[in-house]
Amino acid sequence: MKKFFSLNRAGETLLEPREYSNGIHSFLSWKFYLVFALYAGAFLVFAHDPFFHRGGIFVYQQGAVTLFLAYVVVGAVNWEFNIFGKSSGANLLLQIMQILPFSLFLARLLSSPSGPPASGSWKAEAVAFVTETFSGAISVIPAWLRDFFCNWESAVLLLLILLFFCFRSVRLKVAFLLGVLVYLTGINIINGSTGNLFLGMLLFAGGLALQFCRYDRVVFFENAVRRVADCGAHTDRHFAAIAMKTVTMLYEKEQISRDTFLEIVHDEYSHEPDYRPEELYLYAGEVMRQMVYRCGLVEIKGSSSGFYLKVNPLLGFYDNLLSCASVLPRLVLVLAISVIWIILPIDVIPDAIPFFGVLDDVSVAVLSAMAVNNSVR
Repeated sequence: MKKFFSLNRAGETLLEPREYSNGIHSFLSWKFYLVFALYAGAFLVFAHDPFFHRGGIFVYQQGAVTLFLAYVVVGAVNWEFNIFGKSSGANLLLQIMQILPFSLFLARLLSSPSGPPASGSWKAEAVAFVTETFSGAISVIPAWLRDFFCNWESAVLLLLILLFFCFRSVRLKVAFLLGVLVYLTGINIINGSTGNLFLGMLLFAGGLALQFCRYDRVVFFENAVRRVADCGAHTDRHFAAIAMKTVTMLYEKEQISRDTFLEIVHDEYSHEPDYRPEELYLYAGEVMRQMVYRCGLVEIKGSSSGFYLKVNPLLGFYDNLLSCASVLPRLVLVLAISVIWIILPIDVIPDAIPFFGVLDDVSVAVLSAMAVNNSVR
């Protein structure tokens, strides 16, 4: 791991953490223009695919749902997961630009233009049943919203991704997203109608590789350095070194034991001439109090095997409005699903059954609250 923090030569002040050398940091970087060209080339290649042409003219028939799905995915990986650099300046422009080729890429993978299903199929019967049952309500729904029901395959995928993005683990969410894209790409390869798909994927992947930058790591250590400096610890060289060593170790591991923390404190103070080993617990206790209550760097947890330290989860969050914009769609979805489920008369467990009749509604409400809590945090 690269060093994210350092002390000045006098050993008195924490310096700002260093970003990774990869990624894009300004409009003056040659990578910016190369990535811009790769994204633009990927968009043009996807747009020239015969799948989108009718009579030699580009025609987009996939509706708003695919565009919205592209926005949700690009917004999450850039502004929530922070795996493509800081959301500002030249990098932000390229992040927004990702939506253009990715929307056509998704439309090409789904290969399901909006429109009525074939007559006689179960899809047509289902659409007819819904239309007859809710004809009054459907008439007042805007056309762009009705597209979610016509292009139902994309709508189902959108719902799955939104619900899966409610989990906390970034690795789990990215693995699920990659699995879905690989599955859809495999289906298109089997069908043999790849067209310009491979060339567009190659250009788009090249741009993503050049723009890739785990800014979530930088955010973590930036927040840690800022908290140490704000609580006045920059005047104590020993405390700053212990705090940052502990945070670095906690970034690499989920938790550290009390004995490990005592070793860190001992290694830092043992070189001082007035240090006495029998006072190690006093040194460690004071440092721990500062880290927990003044700086908010770590949390003390307990188990059957003893006490241990865990990092404060707030150190990993990048506070900006774009992260809120990426989370908002799933919040609306979860709240809408929970409200609709509760008010609908259809239940998995009939309400007439004492006690058990409300378990399905309570379960949906609890799961929705957990998803909203994770997303809001």
